Amino acid sequence: MRKIKGRLRNSPKKPRKKAHRSGANKTQGRLRNSPKELQKKARRTGMSKTQGRLLNTFGAHTFGNIVTVFDRLLMVPLLLRFWGVEALGTWFVIRTFPAYIAVAELGFASYSGNLMTRYILKSFYRRAAKQFQTSWVLISIVSAICLVIVCALLLFSDAVSYLNLKSITRVEFSYAVIAFTLYALAIFQTQLTNAVYRSVGSPARGVYLTHIIRCFELVFFVVMLVMGGSYAQCALAFAVARIIGNVGMAYDVRKLANWAQYGYQYFRYAIFKRAFKPALGFTSIPMALALNQQGCLLAVSAATSSTAVASFSSMYLVVRLVVQYGVQINRTVWPELTRQWSKGEQDRAWKIHDKACRISFLGSLLLCTGLFFMGKWLIDLWTSGKVEYLEPVFALMLVTVVLNSTWYASIAMLFATNNHLGFAKFGPLVGGLSVVIAYIASVNYGVIGGVLGTIFFELMCLAFVLWSIARIRGCTLPRLVRTVVG
Repeated sequence: MRKIKGRLRNSPKKPRKKAHRSGANKTQGRLRNSPKELQKKARRTGMSKTQGRLLNTFGAHTFGNIVTVFDRLLMVPLLLRFWGVEALGTWFVIRTFPAYIAVAELGFASYSGNLMTRYILKSFYRRAAKQFQTSWVLISIVSAICLVIVCALLLFSDAVSYLNLKSITRVEFSYAVIAFTLYALAIFQTQLTNAVYRSVGSPARGVYLTHIIRCFELVFFVVMLVMGGSYAQCALAFAVARIIGNVGMAYDVRKLANWAQYGYQYFRYAIFKRAFKPALGFTSIPMALALNQQGCLLAVSAATSSTAVASFSSMYLVVRLVVQYGVQINRTVWPELTRQWSKGEQDRAWKIHDKACRISFLGSLLLCTGLFFMGKWLIDLWTSGKVEYLEPVFALMLVTVVLNSTWYASIAMLFATNNHLGFAKFGPLVGGLSVVIAYIASVNYGVIGGVLGTIFFELMCLAFVLWSIARIRGCTLPRLVRTVVG
């Protein structure tokens, strides 16, 4: 009988004999679970979590940029329709005051965010609670003092005459500035709440909620404007929407961090004394930017007219759409740089820094190139041809954007590691000099003088920040520039 080759389809498999492993195979089996392999696996897992947090935060700030673009595109046409060109310039001047008031926050939210992140990573919840309540009490006290100072300045000075504003009375101007002061003080509380979200590893959630509040602010403002509201009433709409949003954020953050309780139980004077100097250094960014951006605008206003301010501000707002790209990169990597540096992962932190600078520089360069060719069409469409387009001014503004995006992405490393005290002294000084240059140039050359002051500021900040990063990293400046530019 012929033997059937093979095996029946449904027959059970014959058990195979276990082959003896050679020495090399045994060694391979051990290497799969060796400490080096486990370390590599943990590093890959950590990097994937890092990338996930960065992507979530980047998405949140992208949503914020969309809100900003919608705000810019909607506000100018509405104000031109209901108020006119001269009133538009006056509104832009009034809206500069919250940027100056932001300096009064003294940097406690930013500094506390760095410290609370380190405490939470080490499970020191009581220390985090002490840091939070100390910062909250100090911010509340500073807010009350700031409101009193603003009211006193408005009472004993005639800012309307100094700023050459003709479409608003002194009383209306005072009410509008007080309303925007309340709005700026409410932003202080938002920043401290965002610091708590950052410390527990959920910065994206705080960013999303913050920009949702901005959407409500815009809705409140549009409703008040359509109803025929004045400068002060429209400014008050921003403040009311922000205060309501802060209450909602305070309720939400307690779900993630029950140690973040509002009160004075854990207030410690020793914490305030230790944190005052580095926290004060964090005010260098808003102070320097306010002196440069808003100061140059006020310099143009004092040297020219409200119509020129409307033209300068409209072009500047379009350019700011690209500036937000660099701001987005900075705020995306800042929490992660603090986290990695606190864990002792300096190499990973530097890799994140290098990629962020490269993406910010190349992205802003590409966006500015495209915006240069679309600038006239966009501004004429946006303002219905009521605002003059000045091509040399617009081109120089785009140059400042590329410079700003480069150093603003890099300075995130200084702030994340609390190495920012050098810039705290340098930034405001250069910002003040840029205002002086802008005023002198505006008197002699018109609107383009404001841009010349801004170019001086951006070049000085770029040189100082890159020099500081090279010194901390222990490399030469040309090598760092090659790393940043890619």
